[in-house]
Amino acid sequence: RSPRPRSLKPPPRFIEQNVWLAMEDCLKSLAIPTDQARLSRMADVGALLDQRDPAACLVARSSRDLDKLIGLGNVALAIGVPPQLDPTFWALSAVWSAWLWGARAAEVVQPLLGRRRADVDWLWHMLAPSLEAVSGLLADAGKVVLVHPSASEEWLGGLALAGAKAGLALEHALVESRDGLRLSWKRSLTTAPPRQLDIEALGMEIMEVAERAALDALRARGEPATWTSLMGGIYQALACNDLLQIVAHLPDTAPPALTLLTQLVRGTFEGRETALQRLALPVGQGKEYSQELWWTNRLLARVGLPLSDLVEMAMYDALQQATEWNEADLVDSVYCRFQAATVPELPLVAMCLNSYAQSLRPGECTLREEDYAQARRREIEELMEMLRALGQRLGWDVDVYDSVRLAWAERHIPAYAFSFSATAQLAPYLLAKRPPRGTPVLVIPGGRAGLIEYKLRRNVQFSDAVAGGGWQFLKFRHLRTLAADASLSPAGFREAMALDPLIAVDRQMALL
Repeated sequence: RSPRPRSLKPPPRFIEQNVWLAMEDCLKSLAIPTDQARLSRMADVGALLDQRDPAACLVARSSRDLDKLIGLGNVALAIGVPPQLDPTFWALSAVWSAWLWGARAAEVVQPLLGRRRADVDWLWHMLAPSLEAVSGLLADAGKVVLVHPSASEEWLGGLALAGAKAGLALEHALVESRDGLRLSWKRSLTTAPPRQLDIEALGMEIMEVAERAALDALRARGEPATWTSLMGGIYQALACNDLLQIVAHLPDTAPPALTLLTQLVRGTFEGRETALQRLALPVGQGKEYSQELWWTNRLLARVGLPLSDLVEMAMYDALQQATEWNEADLVDSVYCRFQAATVPELPLVAMCLNSYAQSLRPGECTLREEDYAQARRREIEELMEMLRALGQRLGWDVDVYDSVRLAWAERHIPAYAFSFSATAQLAPYLLAKRPPRGTPVLVIPGGRAGLIEYKLRRNVQFSDAVAGGGWQFLKFRHLRTLAADASLSPAGFREAMALDPLIAVDRQMALL
């Protein structure tokens, strides 16, 4: 992703970069180890195919000409980036090509220069023959992967239709609002023509499949989801039901395929009776609510832990599998545990990593020593006894329920209900069917505070539960401070609970 000019107007200020110095700077930033084996460079594809050791060959050819260079069934993986719709960039590309290699080299991009309007509906038709050419080169288990920086539904629909038109089977569609699209296809096992449906029947089936896929995705995620998070699962379901193939092969007399597809998918949730519902967002919504959220009360009893809690447990479990981890490998290990609509966004994975891991060296990490299960168990036992003694010293009636729960009461009236947790899991507490009596307090390690605060911003159900249930959070460190204060009173305890928020925010102290 890089900024590009939207017009060919000369810039008000021109700065010429020294190309040689820029190359030197890039080489320094790569920091390639001197003992690292270099990839062999082959002069042509024939030499590459004859080479048994890892090697590379750089070829500037159209994808439709690849079958002349590579035999059918030889490609295990093809990775591509679709061309972005940027007529200004196309015009500059023509100028650069003609300047560097002569006028004939610019003839390739001339068809692009004549278009007054570039849109995805036109582009997917142009992309389909290229994908069809690549599909013929794939081995039996070969895959085609396309990556695009835009996470818009228009691009998702366009690329999905291009793959369907090319006879590829959509295997996976990941849509991430910050990082764009990742689509993976495999060779289709069927060569039968798509079913014949009229527009009305096609529309009804698309909306039924889309709603069912969205419900399945929400049930798997166990939490409200943005429209972006649901789109990948919806288009995968449409592909599995051959609906993308039907839309991609509509006759010219039918409405534009991409417009029809996106309108039908969106129409599933807008302007008709549906099991899905938009959630009202809190007034002080954070950046995690940049999109509308969707949820459903149907099948609610069959929903498990929310995705944020599952990702946290996956990260904690992975960190315990090795004494040292490369951070990139660790993140990959966590992602491998989730599929389809449950693939988590990278910021959530990063927050879980920061909450549980400590850095050993740049790019290397390990589980924090205090987060090993036995260490946390001893710490909670110590703090439970500390909290019990503090309650008795302040004059409360103390009831110990088990090894992680106790309550304070005043004249048999519940005052506080404390629950200890070594993790940032919130669903077992905030979404419990029977909330505790009195003011509920979740006692947590300070290292979990940032992750909990992120989850509250990310999941509107959690934030609503905190506001509605009056939940408070008490860090282990703050509990030790309160227990060591000999002058603490019951009123002072209530005031002190608010003096240590989850995340410290820099703000000016009020004078009055």
